[in-house]
Amino acid sequence: MPIAPPPLEARTFDELVAEARRRIARHTPELSLGWTDHNESDPGITLVQLFAWLAQITQERVNQLPERTYRALLDLLGMRVRPATPAEADLVFEPIPGAGRDLAVPRGTRVGAPPAADGSPVVFETAAALDVVGAELKHVLTYDGTTFHDVTALNQPDEGSLHPFGERPEAGAAVYFGFAVPSSTEPGWRPFPGRLSLRAFDPEGREAPAPVACGSAPEVPRAEMAWEYLPGPGRPWEALSVFTDETRALEVGGYLTLQGPREIEPAPLWAIDQPHYWLRLRVDRPDYGERVPRVAFFRFNAVRARHEVTVREERLGASDGSPGQVMRMRWAPLVPDSLALEVADEGGAPRPWSAVPLFRDPGPDVPAVEAGPEARVYRVDPESGTVTFGDGRRAAIPPAGSAVVARSYRYGGGSGGNVEAEQIATLQSTLPGIRGVTNPRPAVGGLNAQTAEEAAQGAPQWLRRRERAVTAADFEAAAREIGGVVRAMALPGAHPDYPEVRVPGAVTVLVVQDSRETPPATSEALLRRVCASLQEQRTLTTEVYVRSPRFVRVDVSAELRVDPEASMGAAQEGARKRLEALLDYRRWRFGQDLHPINVQSRLLSDEDGVRTVERLRIHVDGRLHGSATAPVRLPADALVYAGRIDLAALPYTEE
Repeated sequence: MPIAPPPLEARTFDELVAEARRRIARHTPELSLGWTDHNESDPGITLVQLFAWLAQITQERVNQLPERTYRALLDLLGMRVRPATPAEADLVFEPIPGAGRDLAVPRGTRVGAPPAADGSPVVFETAAALDVVGAELKHVLTYDGTTFHDVTALNQPDEGSLHPFGERPEAGAAVYFGFAVPSSTEPGWRPFPGRLSLRAFDPEGREAPAPVACGSAPEVPRAEMAWEYLPGPGRPWEALSVFTDETRALEVGGYLTLQGPREIEPAPLWAIDQPHYWLRLRVDRPDYGERVPRVAFFRFNAVRARHEVTVREERLGASDGSPGQVMRMRWAPLVPDSLALEVADEGGAPRPWSAVPLFRDPGPDVPAVEAGPEARVYRVDPESGTVTFGDGRRAAIPPAGSAVVARSYRYGGGSGGNVEAEQIATLQSTLPGIRGVTNPRPAVGGLNAQTAEEAAQGAPQWLRRRERAVTAADFEAAAREIGGVVRAMALPGAHPDYPEVRVPGAVTVLVVQDSRETPPATSEALLRRVCASLQEQRTLTTEVYVRSPRFVRVDVSAELRVDPEASMGAAQEGARKRLEALLDYRRWRFGQDLHPINVQSRLLSDEDGVRTVERLRIHVDGRLHGSATAPVRLPADALVYAGRIDLAALPYTEE
């Protein structure tokens, strides 16, 4: 139901003038006999129009009052619009072989992409510092326990995937990385830094990760691996320490950081006669079960980046000592919780102030540092980039003349950051020894800020939920608040271990990730972020699981009989677009059955001249659906998506 109340007064200017004219005779009988000229040129009618114009202005203000009052009430209750979410991408930096010593990419390095549709700049910042491998990766080999395979050609974004330990991993299987020796090097150059960063990318269309139980510890890898390097020709391999491993022994995609070799010499290996620097990842216990490791490609010198920019030491102005003073940052929207604000005290020394969601009245249950005339707190609106100070009763007023400085904050976010692969490639500053940077995969997760209207529409659900998840609608609303989630569905009583039984107290939340893939691949990292949020909001006795929905592929083939006067190509393309819109997983209702008659009706079009549909064939997950009338039954956790659509257009003839 719409939140905005209906207009209290809906009459237009012309209707107001017409009503005033009708009332002349009723309310001014002494003038009705002599006032017979009601044309536009009459001075009396001019006054009527003037007052009608004033009445319309007042009417518009009155109509806005209920909505403004409603939003003010939501603000007092602590409801905020969802801020913009920055997109994330993996950036890979390319060094100049043999150049420099101890190359590094500092945290916060800015890399640009083409401007957004509205012309605004798109800039990403690295989320961590990166120590750069100075040698170029030339060879990727796999060893399945018996045979070497050169998979260098497969180690590319568009070349499918590779099995780093073979399709049936055995103890001793390994993946080898060979780095070329530069033709020339600068003094002090080393091929490897003290810490290496490697990104293993998941293949597109990979099977969905296992359901995640909220509140459980991250799954410990069952397989055991060891990183090693070859010190030189004829020498035994030596171990390297692993600092972090998000991949669980390459079961899933993610980052690995490990120790870099201190002393290493190039050596030949297998059929690679030219000496290279060699690293390898060996599996000692291949306990993978049915999930055999499969990787799209590997990239060293990779680091996460976000569509946001850090600003430091920005002076907002000086306090005028008035209650409720508002100051504005130069850039917006702000990344939530990123603002560090300082205000000079009466002695001129800067002191940090804290952000609060609401100004509260002092009381025995409210700490003095959060409310009261001495509380150094402020409110911040991330979307507008404004800071509001207190009134001297619920929060302190900065001393008149004191400087207000934003020591640091981050701004950015929005759907404009969801750029395609190979687009984040413009360094905003010079990095010694670095000749290029790019993003092998598209940036994802950027969302625009929630509008006030959207927030008002979601207000009833928010007021009922109040950061608690009890009903199915509560779980769905909480999941949709997580950046990167485009759809969510809660199944009460569903337990992933007992799919055929309704389990009291169990809830399974299905989430669809924002992705350019069809169907979208939901990452385990997103499932765990959703779980972390739901874990804080669920009731004590509720078991919560989060997983990806089941995606059902629908292939359609048909012959379209088209009017001879119509365009065959336009008829085919129009039918294809209508069918893809019907089978869009973003709009399909969870568990909704697919009726063949709906497919046929979407193919027909008077506008495109499609008169009849013949030889309609529908394949569901590769199996022919043989009935033209019976629906395709889908389970409650399933969504459809369009697979292959094969349409042939033929002239329509009367027979």
